[in-house]
Amino acid sequence: AKLRFLHISPKGDLQVKNLAETINFRTKLLAVTHVSHVLGSANDVKSLIEYAKCVNVKVLVDACQSLPYMKVDVKQLGCDFLVGSGNNLFAAGCVGFLYVKKSLLKSIPTFLPGGESMFSDVSLEKSTIECGRLEAGFPPAAQVLALASSIEKLKSSLVFESGPGVGPNRRTQEVDKHSALLSRVLLEQLCDVPRITVHSPGPDARPRVPICTFNVDGTDAEIVQAMLREKGIYIAAGTHQAIPLHRELGIESSLRVSFCHYNTVDDVARFTKTLRLAVDELHKSRSSP
Repeated sequence: AKLRFLHISPKGDLQVKNLAETINFRTKLLAVTHVSHVLGSANDVKSLIEYAKCVNVKVLVDACQSLPYMKVDVKQLGCDFLVGSGNNLFAAGCVGFLYVKKSLLKSIPTFLPGGESMFSDVSLEKSTIECGRLEAGFPPAAQVLALASSIEKLKSSLVFESGPGVGPNRRTQEVDKHSALLSRVLLEQLCDVPRITVHSPGPDARPRVPICTFNVDGTDAEIVQAMLREKGIYIAAGTHQAIPLHRELGIESSLRVSFCHYNTVDDVARFTKTLRLAVDELHKSRSSP
C-alpha cells in the first residue's frame, strides 16, 4: 500500500482543490479527520465522502474530536467507517468504538481471531467465524458500560433529540451556536494578546470548535504551560500526537487550549486574562537587567 496525503493551507485549512491528484479509482481508503484536535477546524467531510463515492473509494471518518461538540449521523454523512474514543466522550480511557456499515461488515477479514463470541463452531480441523468478527478476546466490559453511560449522558446534556414542544433541530442548533460563540470569543481574545502566534484558523474560517493552538513568541510551550498551571489554568503543551502537522506548520511544539459545551464566555475570558498576565511576566523578566 502507498500512503498519500492531503495537506493544509498556511491558514490551517485542509486543501481539497486538487482531490483528483490524490484520490482516484486506484485509491482503496480515504481516512479523514472530522475535527482537528490540534487546530479545532472542522473539515467538510460530507463533500469528501461524496467525491470518494464517485470514484468508488471507501471512507473512514475520525470523529473522536467532533462527537463531544456536534451531532454526528453516519447515515447522513454516508461514511463507511467511523471511529470514536471514550476519553473524548468523558468516559474511561483505553476504550473506543468502530462503526462499520453493515453491508461491509462480512467482507472484512478477521485479522485477529480469538474469544468465544467470535465463533459459531469450532472443531479440531476448522473454526467458523460469524458474529463479533472484529472483537477478539474478552472485551473491557466495565469501560464499555461506562462509555455507553457517558454517551447517554452527553446526548441528554446536549439535547440532540427532540423533547415536548421542541423541534427536532432547535436545541441542537442552540448547542452549535454556543460552540461557535466560544470559538469566536476565544480566537478574538487570543489574537488580542501581545506576543502570541495563533496557529488555528481565524474567527472567519469555516466551522470549528472551541479548540485553539498557539505559541508565546520566543518561549518554550512547556514553560508557559507550567506558568499557567501555577495560576490554576491547565492546558496541553507539546505536539499533541501530531508531529507531522507541527512540521507542516514549521514549529516544534505548541500550546493547546480547549473548551466544551459546559464552559462559558467567562471561562474563556478568565483564561485569556491569565495568559496575558503570564506573557507580561515573561516580558518583564526578559527586560529586567
